[in-house]
Amino acid sequence: MAKSENRKYYTAIVVAALIACAVVLRVLGKFDILRVPGGIARSLIYIALYIGWGISVYRRILYAPVRRYMVGVSFLAVFWFMLRTLKYHFVASPNVIRHLWYGYYVPMLFIPLLFAAVSLYLGKSETFRLPIWAKLLLYPPPPCFACCWY
Repeated sequence: MAKSENRKYYTAIVVAALIACAVVLRVLGKFDILRVPGGIARSLIYIALYIGWGISVYRRILYAPVRRYMVGVSFLAVFWFMLRTLKYHFVASPNVIRHLWYGYYVPMLFIPLLFAAVSLYLGKSETFRLPIWAKLLLYPPPPCFACCWY
């Protein structure tokens, strides 16, 4: 077996083991065993998996716009889990919790949008550029975040 095949299997085993650890921590948290430390550890596991996925995407995808959008999705997923971890394990103020909840909407809106932009690149040549209407979707209107500041 080639060295790259062994590496693929090793990576798959490590990822499966990390996900299994996260599931075990979740089950233990349901029974009030290691609830807070387990929740933080579980979040760190998922953040590490998203960072690893982003690094993998950065190394494997050659087409720069697609790579940029996919790494952006990885960044947004890490941001989402950081907000979630802060909200549930570190913050007690209701106002801060509300702002963190509104912060969830940034990745929730942009992750599907970035994947839609990636889908527009599928099957196109490397000289293809997104049309103007598609690029305009990537910029939120100013009132979009006005609800967070009252």
